[in-house]
This record gives sequence, C-alpha cells and structure tokens, in this order.
Amino acid sequence: MDDVRAGVIVKDILESLREVIRRNGVHVRLEADGHAPLTTQVYFAGDPWLEHDVVGAARPSLVTKLEPDDGSGFTCRFDFTLAPAS
Repeated sequence: MDDVRAGVIVKDILESLREVIRRNGVHVRLEADGHAPLTTQVYFAGDPWLEHDVVGAARPSLVTKLEPDDGSGFTCRFDFTLAPAS
C-alpha cells in the first residue's frame, strides 16, 4: 500500500469516528442592541453522546427536545436570554 492510499484510509477512518462520537447540536450566535452578544450551542435530548461529554459543554440547560413537524423533519423550541451590555 502506498503512502497516499494509506493516508486516505486513515483520513476516512478519522472522519467516520468523528461523526460517530460527536454530540448533535446547533451553534448559535445572537446579537441585539443594548445587550452582550451570546455564542452558544443547543443540544438535543436523546442523543446518546450527551453522556460522554468530556469537556462539560452539554449542560442540561442547553438541551432541548426535537419534535416531528408536518412529516418532513423536526422542530424544537429554545428560549435565549441576552445579558445587558456592560
């Protein structure tokens, strides 16, 4: 096996592992006049990888439940509170 092919195989394995062990979530950045910007992530209840969060980012307060919508996907609700600008 040549180095190029071995590199492609290793890359494919690492990418597939990354997909398997990452928590599902959505990154969010919010800004509003008179408030400090907020950057966070919302996670989804039922994700088995929430229990394996080694950095502590997936706090329970950042988890919401996905609900089926009209049959084409899912929807969820999450309320954000922005701190006043200092």
